[in-house]
Amino acid sequence: MRRLLGAIAACSGAALLIIAGAPAIAAVPAGLNYVALGDSYSAGFGIEPFSMTSPFTATPSTDLNGCYQAGANYPHLVAASLGMLLTDQTCSGAVTANVTTSPQLTDTGQTAPTVQDVALSTATDVVTITIGGNDLGFATIAADCIRLGPTTDPVALASKTPAPAPTSCEEYYTAPSGRWTGQVNLQNFLTTTVAPAINATFATIAAKAPNARVFVVGYPKISPSDPTKADGCYSAPFPPPAPNSVPFAAGDLLWLDTVEVALDGAIRDAVAMQGDRFTYVDTWPAFADHTVCDTDMWFGGITMTFPSGAGCDPLTQQTMSRDGFTICLALGALHPNAEGVAALHSVVVAAIDAEYPATLPASGSSTPSPVFTISGLALLSLGAVPLAVGRRGTAPRAFGRRA
Repeated sequence: MRRLLGAIAACSGAALLIIAGAPAIAAVPAGLNYVALGDSYSAGFGIEPFSMTSPFTATPSTDLNGCYQAGANYPHLVAASLGMLLTDQTCSGAVTANVTTSPQLTDTGQTAPTVQDVALSTATDVVTITIGGNDLGFATIAADCIRLGPTTDPVALASKTPAPAPTSCEEYYTAPSGRWTGQVNLQNFLTTTVAPAINATFATIAAKAPNARVFVVGYPKISPSDPTKADGCYSAPFPPPAPNSVPFAAGDLLWLDTVEVALDGAIRDAVAMQGDRFTYVDTWPAFADHTVCDTDMWFGGITMTFPSGAGCDPLTQQTMSRDGFTICLALGALHPNAEGVAALHSVVVAAIDAEYPATLPASGSSTPSPVFTISGLALLSLGAVPLAVGRRGTAPRAFGRRA
């Protein structure tokens, strides 16, 4: 049953309670075993400092393991707020197979010793996961949108054969598969490949953690739906460094929004297939006015530089190479910044808390019963953060402009 949990008021440095005239009794029991799974949107990619040992220690131990797992990612904040015992398996760059079947090779060349779901067991009480974006190839899609947009890259155009080259990212990914060498229709790829992989991953989690409540956290809204926001949003990434640029054409920004709608729709449908132990956590209401085109954006933008003689700095940059061209991209691009991670924390805490009914006062007590409780929610001052959670899926929307 779909529940809308209204607007959640965020209070700086204080616990948040939504009550009816009485102090509420904490709903989530302390000491629950919590396992966090997923990709960079779970790991806190770009929020320093990063762990050198979680979810595994690199070899040699002085190297980064490449997971870019932040100590202040939303799993850590959620665990601290609710008094849960966290095992954080999140790793930037993870695809569904890295959760269940294939140890991950990270961006820094390290190989994880195990898959993420090795941490699951009958003793697991709570699981969170954000996954599927890398299966769809979101980083490659974003790179193509930059190179085929206003900052036209002649090398990119020349690589799209046979001629004529596409005039936009949307054209490239919505054309029939094979129109250009190596090109696939993204909607078909989502339907035939990505969605089944997400379904299988959730089924495996359900089997390996049979007593857990699983909270599938949807991807936050990155691009605007409003053409008036998309128009004039463009800012050039060159000459570098141009901090936090948004080098996307207005039309491609609106199309990227529909890509996210379709991906989150597929994730929501996969949640619905797993039954009552799975809950989809919709993050879009919280981010609706904080996209990359909003003044108060809750994401890192695109900050590029050219590599030095020593190459890109793995502590602060990713090495991005395509068609023989290499740039250094600042960590955290198109990922939630500190404010965005705080918002994810708030909606995930509320979703978990909603699954544990607040304890009612003993019979005959003079204390009125609480209507709803969000326990231990200490937040940054974010203003009103609306949240929607639910189990029932909705059909994913096809990639295309919104009316």
